[in-house]
Amino acid sequence: MSGAEGIIAWLKKKGRELDNKPIGLLSEEEEAILAAYLIIKDAEEGAECISLRDYGWRLSPSRLLSLLRPYLRTLEARLSELGYVRASRYSWRKWDLSSLQERWEKGKEELMKVLGVDEDAAYVVYVAWLLLKRTVPWRRDWRGYNAAHALAVYDRFRKEELSLDDVNWLNGVLMHYEEQIRSMGLDFERIRRRAERVLKRG
Repeated sequence: MSGAEGIIAWLKKKGRELDNKPIGLLSEEEEAILAAYLIIKDAEEGAECISLRDYGWRLSPSRLLSLLRPYLRTLEARLSELGYVRASRYSWRKWDLSSLQERWEKGKEELMKVLGVDEDAAYVVYVAWLLLKRTVPWRRDWRGYNAAHALAVYDRFRKEELSLDDVNWLNGVLMHYEEQIRSMGLDFERIRRRAERVLKRG
């Protein structure tokens, strides 16, 4: 068992013990250990979002984060293994493209029909999806979106319907990723021209 695995095992064991005690009888340190255990438990069960605001019963998120410092690196590594990405100072979001692939793994022509948009708009969605697929939000490898854009684009693709406003927003985001788009052999100039047309109309 590695050091990280040992820490996770200890947090789970200690957390289960503390979970049987009234919260009012726990010290701040014990409450933080209980929070760490429940965060791991919820993540392993596939919770959509992990927020420290939901685990600090008597503690502010900033105080809880401070108390979690001794375990934070190990806790974040476990969350990353489970597919979570840091969304803010106090929260992590589930990152799972597999549930979206059937819907968005389409060619440009099919996207035109599904979305009811013109060819250039469909191309924007096509490129935005391809760039999302190569994104690993917790890595700064410059291959895909940065973490903030990654989560925002991910949320757009999880919507029931993509509106033309969503497509225009994606177009604007893609303007920040010329190098990545060109490295994929895709037509950045086409994306740029459409963005300029949208700005003129707007």
